[in-house]
Amino acid sequence: MANIDRYSSSLPKKVGSDLTKLLFEDSYPESNCIELIISFKEKDINVKDLSSYLDLIYRIDGQLSKIGYTRYVQMPRIQIKITEFRIGSVEVSIERLINSLDFNNIAIIGLCLRYLPSVIKTFIEVGDKYYEMLNKREDYLEKNNKRKSKIGDNINDKSRRQIRKNIRNCITQDKHLPSINKKFKDSLVNLISNLFSKNLSKLNSSSRFANDAVNDIKISVKRKNN
Repeated sequence: MANIDRYSSSLPKKVGSDLTKLLFEDSYPESNCIELIISFKEKDINVKDLSSYLDLIYRIDGQLSKIGYTRYVQMPRIQIKITEFRIGSVEVSIERLINSLDFNNIAIIGLCLRYLPSVIKTFIEVGDKYYEMLNKREDYLEKNNKRKSKIGDNINDKSRRQIRKNIRNCITQDKHLPSINKKFKDSLVNLISNLFSKNLSKLNSSSRFANDAVNDIKISVKRKNN
């Protein structure tokens, strides 16, 4: 798979476009906005885990960006933003207009967040050594980018295969993707597993937050009144 940090990679754009159309093939032509809605529990939210969860969203969006991650982090005006906080059910809405820069990223981010708990849960249950170490040394990893990079590069093949297997199972069981074909499924597995591998230091705390504080994740399209 091409390095998705590079502008030359066409895989994120192709997968994102195909995914958006597959999810919303009936309503897509009549819409001009794609929306990711994350519903949180109303109390006892761990601040540090919430920070990791939001940072994971930011990182994935930047790594998928057409302009490349390096330029993305230098340009706050194009970075992903929370469009609205909805009080009552405690919902966070993230919107992008269709045909705006990187609008298809929203659907990919939504799947990553939806699948994250199931993908990481397996490692926790079986006691995978990498994730045990990651949990114990999470604070250290956040403070030492060089070390974090080395650990990310050294994740073993067994762990990579397990990540891919778990993602594939999630896609197969996803009721929103009933008609996905094998070729597109393989592309989606490649992309999401690559994104997870690039953000290993955030996965454990983000997954913990997803399990403890996230009620639901929805991806939708709608017509936005300008």
